[in-house]
Amino acid sequence: MSGSAAEQAPTNGFTTRALSGVHPLRCPHCAAVVLAVTADGAGVPDGRPWLDDVDTISSLWQLLTHEQTTPDGWLPTLMVGRCGGCRERYYAFFANLICADFADVDDYLFGNIDVGKDSYSLCELVAPQDGLPPAWLLKENQTPQGVLLEHIFGPFTLSDTRGVIGAHGVSSCGGAKAEPWQQAARVLASLWDAMRILNRERNGAVGTAAPVAT
Repeated sequence: MSGSAAEQAPTNGFTTRALSGVHPLRCPHCAAVVLAVTADGAGVPDGRPWLDDVDTISSLWQLLTHEQTTPDGWLPTLMVGRCGGCRERYYAFFANLICADFADVDDYLFGNIDVGKDSYSLCELVAPQDGLPPAWLLKENQTPQGVLLEHIFGPFTLSDTRGVIGAHGVSSCGGAKAEPWQQAARVLASLWDAMRILNRERNGAVGTAAPVAT
């Protein structure tokens, strides 16, 4: 493929660039820092987890074709947390991907195995897209099964917990019809092809990566 890096960006594509200094994720209610991220790690200011419950974004499967889901070494999740300052709820959503079959990498996707040193960078849209965040974090880990990428979106305001938090915690049961589930599925589906291309390239498979900003 010829052309500049920007020209090689896929549709709804994005660039990745290294983090410089501290990149704070802030509470959408009071702007307190809930997670402080650098190129080689992340930490929570008050020592408590910034997210505390999770479920799979089941509605994403309905928006993807069979070809888009293969190989199936990926896991989309939505997590909820509470700000240590203002005590208000928020949510974030994630896409974990390895260029492999789910059965071979499920422990890595679910975080059941220590994946060692984290590496963080920033993803930024090549051009504005309605309904998509302009930037989000990317965490990368090297595993024996390949490179694990985790795209991190949020946090976002969670003013109404109905349809998100039930009697047994965070749950997408009932069709995941609440807006946080729908937003997460829409965003991930819109970026899906570009995220899979990046993951394939990082794993040395055929494909063109999201260009790296200089």
